[in-house]
Amino acid sequence: MWTSFDLFPQALAGQCDYYYEGYFWDCNTPSSLQTQFEGGAAGSSVSGGYWSPPDTDGSAGANYVVTFVNGAFYAWTKSGSLYTDLDSGTFWCSHYSNLSNGCDPVDPRIVHDNISSRWVVSSLAGEKAMATQTLLAVSPGEDPTTPATWYFYSVPSCSDGSGGDQPRLALDGNWIFLTVDCLTDFDSSGVAVNSLWVFDKASLYAGDPLKMITNAFLFNAGGNPVAAALSEN
Repeated sequence: MWTSFDLFPQALAGQCDYYYEGYFWDCNTPSSLQTQFEGGAAGSSVSGGYWSPPDTDGSAGANYVVTFVNGAFYAWTKSGSLYTDLDSGTFWCSHYSNLSNGCDPVDPRIVHDNISSRWVVSSLAGEKAMATQTLLAVSPGEDPTTPATWYFYSVPSCSDGSGGDQPRLALDGNWIFLTVDCLTDFDSSGVAVNSLWVFDKASLYAGDPLKMITNAFLFNAGGNPVAAALSEN
């Protein structure tokens, strides 16, 4: 557990030597498991069959634990009661009518914004070469149990229009960051790149049209920026 100290010299007397912003970790008091329950299984794809691998992801908010796997979205109370169970097609596809390669969402990601009490999720619109668009949605509040009320968006997965793979989400006080592995987008040396999208968080949380820095950087496999396109939309 965390043991608070008012002064750093007092903290030095703690049992561990890891100090962070006025807190020491008390190594002699291990944390205990409070609740345990079985999470949801991978659901069926829109095109039929069941997803393998499930590509599990999840996050916890003030009152709920949400898991998103290939094919299914689940919202649980923290005591383990299942509140919402939706297949991925129901979660995503009714909100889009103009996806160039259809809607068969995979590679889900979810994060809870502890600052703003929101949920942010993403998925590819399809697999690999079909994943030319990446889907993004944000909840209107802390309650994740009614996805039909969320705000939904889409962006090209990669700048050359190719398919993407394994998107990742992150956020801070002002921005939401989305990265996508690009499958056929290469730098001048022939190295595959990743696409990075940066979204204005306040605009998305208000349900407004996307306000973003488009493809702020493209990174190659070595983590080096290979292009910058800082146009704001």
